Amino acid sequence: MSNLPLIDRKTELSAHMVGLSRYLRKHAQIKTGPAEIAEVLQALSISPIQHPEMFKLCVKSILIKSKAHLGVFDELYAKYWKEVEASANAKIKEQAHPTPVNQAQNKILSIKEWLKSSPAEEEIQTATYSANPAIGQRDFSSFTEEDLIELYPILQSAARSLARKLLHSKTSRGNKTLDYSKTIRRSLSKGGEYWELVYKERIKVPRKLVLLCDVSKSMELYARLFLQFMYTFQLLYRPLEAFVFGTQLHPISSILQKEVFAEVLNALQKKKLDWNGGTQIGSSLHTFISQHPQSLTGYKTVVIILSDGWDTGETALLQKSMQFIHKKAHKVIWLNPLAGNPNYQPSVKGMQTALPYIDVFAPCHNINSLRGLSQYLK
Repeated sequence: MSNLPLIDRKTELSAHMVGLSRYLRKHAQIKTGPAEIAEVLQALSISPIQHPEMFKLCVKSILIKSKAHLGVFDELYAKYWKEVEASANAKIKEQAHPTPVNQAQNKILSIKEWLKSSPAEEEIQTATYSANPAIGQRDFSSFTEEDLIELYPILQSAARSLARKLLHSKTSRGNKTLDYSKTIRRSLSKGGEYWELVYKERIKVPRKLVLLCDVSKSMELYARLFLQFMYTFQLLYRPLEAFVFGTQLHPISSILQKEVFAEVLNALQKKKLDWNGGTQIGSSLHTFISQHPQSLTGYKTVVIILSDGWDTGETALLQKSMQFIHKKAHKVIWLNPLAGNPNYQPSVKGMQTALPYIDVFAPCHNINSLRGLSQYLK
């Protein structure tokens, strides 16, 4: 297969494996999913891909599990790379003579378009892999729709890492307390002749987290990525409650608890929420405290609000709501994707109104900023 250099011409190897998987499913109903793609990428990471036949056999041995598909794989594999070559050549010509149509193809899908695209394929995309460390520093706004394929698994990995870090329990070494009852019982079990001191363990109790995500028009890209982050995070972390808001507030905790992310996308699409519209932060937060007061109870609840602060509602209502939340919660964290810009100033009225009632104001514009959330949740 002389087409292997196209891996460099088109995009990352991971994207090609996703593309090939879709091609096999479409033309021969060969069932491949995230696990198989991840296995292929892992095998190719330790196997030389410069030899076309070895490359092909490696992919074939993992993706094909039925004798009936052995012959058809070779034919579809060749056709896939032919179409890739034709597409790559056309793309080179378009780049040499850019048109408005070509520029529009790089546009990031809105949340509405994303939900309607293909939830089944979205699950496959999350299995891709990248070893590029610089991707953690890139602002989310710099990614194209195609680039996001590479971002999803890294986003998931960051969410899992954060959840495990926050749930980690340990004994406090700085101030041990002797457990007299256990010490005596253990001594009696050994005849009372041997005394082994037993200390009480101070278990790190996980904070209760309440996540409120702005899904208005100005936040569509960041909200889309944060929804995926929230989904992966809550698979491991409890207790947690999640809400989204634009002009109205909507609880989504039960939706995020579905087994696979494709089901989450389907459920969100069916609810027909006010995606990509205006923003009424004050009204939404007022609904939160009036209709979901139980969310602010519990051991040291931390409220995390993801928003750029653009508010078309009543400033007085925003102030009153933020004041109440700040009084009831252990800590209020406001994540603003615009704060990643060193020249950013919180000048919009919504942000200025909320600032006096925020304990931590931090950016959430890239992977590294999401990884750093643990320092604020102690």
